[in-house]
Amino acid sequence: HDTPEHNGIAERAHRTLLNGVRSLLVSSQLPRFLWGFMMRYVVYIWNRTPKKANGMLSPWEKRFGTTPDISNFHIFGSIVYVKRDPEPDKIGPQATEGKWIGPDPESNGHFIYWPLRRSITVERNVVFSNRQIQFVEGEYREENNEDLGKLDTSITESEQPVIPVP
Repeated sequence: HDTPEHNGIAERAHRTLLNGVRSLLVSSQLPRFLWGFMMRYVVYIWNRTPKKANGMLSPWEKRFGTTPDISNFHIFGSIVYVKRDPEPDKIGPQATEGKWIGPDPESNGHFIYWPLRRSITVERNVVFSNRQIQFVEGEYREENNEDLGKLDTSITESEQPVIPVP
């Protein structure tokens, strides 16, 4: 009791999982109350990635003896379009935009967060968008690296430091 230092393996696992939740929270820019779905997705990924302690097998492989299906790994908070039920309006929108917050293992569906309604539903008719994810202010961008090669680092004669002679 009250001695976490005696349980180092579990404490390290908790730290890794919470770091994953923090990174999803920052990268997805979704509300903080979705932390439970973030933790669920981090654990979902954790259980399907190899671990050195398991002889480079994932916990899923160790438990079930088969390679896990990772085809449903997606970017947390990515934009998705959920197909609407047929409506009498033939020229109106056929889908509604939402945010993907993880797979639903019970129904082979997806958890979708609706920002305008602040609600979560399970949907099956989902199409993932290929729109670019917006960068967070201050985040490193690859195109900034191109400008580094264009810098003129040569020093002209007028810029040479003048050293006084004693």
